[in-house]
Amino acid sequence: MIATAPKASATQSRLLSAVSVSPAELLSYAREIKVAAGQTLYDGHTPISHCFFPETSLMSLMSYTESGESVAVGMVGNEGMLGIAALFDEQLLPYRTTAQTSGTAISMPAAKLREWLRKDLVFRDGVIHFLHAAFTQVVQTAACNRFHVTEQRLARWLLLAQDRLNGDKMPFTHEGLAGVLGTDRVSITRSARKLKSEGVLNYTRGKTAILDRQGLLSVSCECYTIIKKVYDALAEICSLKK
Repeated sequence: MIATAPKASATQSRLLSAVSVSPAELLSYAREIKVAAGQTLYDGHTPISHCFFPETSLMSLMSYTESGESVAVGMVGNEGMLGIAALFDEQLLPYRTTAQTSGTAISMPAAKLREWLRKDLVFRDGVIHFLHAAFTQVVQTAACNRFHVTEQRLARWLLLAQDRLNGDKMPFTHEGLAGVLGTDRVSITRSARKLKSEGVLNYTRGKTAILDRQGLLSVSCECYTIIKKVYDALAEICSLKK
């Protein structure tokens, strides 16, 4: 169940900051929602009526096998949006969208956003750049999951999450990290223990903290840098459109 708050008069969504045509009017159709960690916003292969713009929550795009195994193919924070397929008249998603952290997001009718993209070319440009960044992340994540070891993949995920949450402490359990990285809890615990012994990470029950970001960067593979580069370009584009 999604808890809906009153209409949004302002937003922390960086992508919505790119709206150039009557932003207050578009936000009049928006609702701020409260999202709980573990909550599913979209299930796979279900119709989309609303798009979501995360503000303080972190979302993962999850792919599942018939046997129930999972892996995250991407993550979205306040730099982007969820349900983007609906803007191009595609009403079905092949993946599940799950909240990794509790927080807030903006809910917007997909039909209204499709209408807005036709008249706000600046906003449309921002959405297209986000789509490119998200596609780059999905492609690079696929390569990372295939060719890099658990420790590198864990470092990549934590660095990307930190970029979006703007903090060193994150509410990630080893079991949850295993689910998004497509591996088992034992492998995550083994990698986390090694990073803890090196002073890079610390973890307690239900919490993971980055103690040494530079150290974590040295552990991560090139995938983090490739992904971060396209999102840095997106952030610059959106800031220029304010």
